[in-house]
Amino acid sequence: MNEIEITADAPPGALARLVEMHALYYARAWGFGAFFEAKVAREAGEFAAALPRGDSRLWFARLHDRVVGSIAIDGRQSASAHLRWFILDDASRGAGTGAALLDAALAFCRAQSFPSVYLWTFAGLDAARRLYEFARLSSRRRKERRELGRARARTALRAGPARMSEAIRDRAAFIRANTRLLAVPHAPEISLQLADEATALWEKTEEELGEIGLPPPFWAFAWAGGQALARYILDHAAIVAGRHVLDFASGSGLVAIAAAKAGARKVEGCEIDAFAVEAIAINAQANGVSVEARLGDMIGADEGWDVVLAGDVSYERDMAQRVTDWLERLSARGALVLVGDPGRSYLAREKLEPVAEYRVPVTRALEDSEIKKTQVWRFRDTP
Repeated sequence: MNEIEITADAPPGALARLVEMHALYYARAWGFGAFFEAKVAREAGEFAAALPRGDSRLWFARLHDRVVGSIAIDGRQSASAHLRWFILDDASRGAGTGAALLDAALAFCRAQSFPSVYLWTFAGLDAARRLYEFARLSSRRRKERRELGRARARTALRAGPARMSEAIRDRAAFIRANTRLLAVPHAPEISLQLADEATALWEKTEEELGEIGLPPPFWAFAWAGGQALARYILDHAAIVAGRHVLDFASGSGLVAIAAAKAGARKVEGCEIDAFAVEAIAINAQANGVSVEARLGDMIGADEGWDVVLAGDVSYERDMAQRVTDWLERLSARGALVLVGDPGRSYLAREKLEPVAEYRVPVTRALEDSEIKKTQVWRFRDTP
């Protein structure tokens, strides 16, 4: 069992990790570069050098001696507490790490009798209010300013008596409150709990969810690679019929549900996000099929699966490399490995060959078009 440790004692290299996590996230999400990284390094370094102080504190989340998250309360400038540098390593999202960090920070604020907590976020995050309220925090937007070429909004938070981790304990209730049961555009035989224009979750960006420690809701959308892979499985049921299937990085469970509907003997859907695991279970039940939802990083494992399915797993270089190497080994030992992908940057095309192509309806807000040409791939020289 992996145990997350929350500590205010900065281990060697902790500040460097805080800066690294911010630089990587904001480069990917907002296109920020060296100026932003230097700004975080300078301000976090000055803050840490001023500690210990009774009105301020910095916490780190550690897993196996590696820093995987941070949060700070800065009470130096006003009577209210400034929540700063709340960030999680991508691999630690969904495991309660953000909730534990926020619990520590809010407990400190109550102990110090701060009347309120505020944070600066990029403008356009008004939809966060509903999520804060779900966590028993009330929010009030107060003013805006320009920074790094973008509008930033100051939001005041007032913490209620509940711990963050307690407020989001009922993941199923959160999923149902923020999504609707909708037919999948390219596989209408399957319905999923999805966010759309009619739900508040649609408006929540990855950043604003991260501000309160919730992982990005990849499980709430039917991504192009998953839709294509589900369509292919439904149309070629013999591929999975009677076989043991793993749907890797399952998200909503779309591909796993397609495999179950196509007659697979046993279907597992794995995810590193506990909200996704809950969504898989909810969606499988809604479609009347059995899928075993598993929480954990399965990369490197081999439990004898006959078929391994992976949709939209090539959007980050390091992850894509790890996943590709693992899937290639599974293919080499005889598993049928199929990958659904709409042309992500890090797809290992040199190792794959296409078996099908679709024009998949997607959402322009998530992709760069309303229709994505998406292919299903297998490894070359598949047995």
